[in-house]
Amino acid sequence: MLSASTLILQPAWGVKSDLIYASMLVMSALAVVLLIRVVGLILIISMLTIPPYMAERMSNSLKGMMIYSTVFSLVFFSCGAFLCLICLI
Repeated sequence: MLSASTLILQPAWGVKSDLIYASMLVMSALAVVLLIRVVGLILIISMLTIPPYMAERMSNSLKGMMIYSTVFSLVFFSCGAFLCLICLI
């Protein structure tokens, strides 16, 4: 297990701490990128499945289900874009 004290003492022990530090940074960056891709995939799947499910519960016909699903998708997208803009300001 690496800790701050061992990273400080490693040069005194003859261990190349720069290589260990750089590899830890690379592994952290790869983990962040992979997690962002996984979370993005989950969000896309939920955006494609939740509105039709809600529309199916509210409508008895295919036409009504398509209209409700489109309206729900537009409302959810608009709310998400609005919240994103508010958080950026």
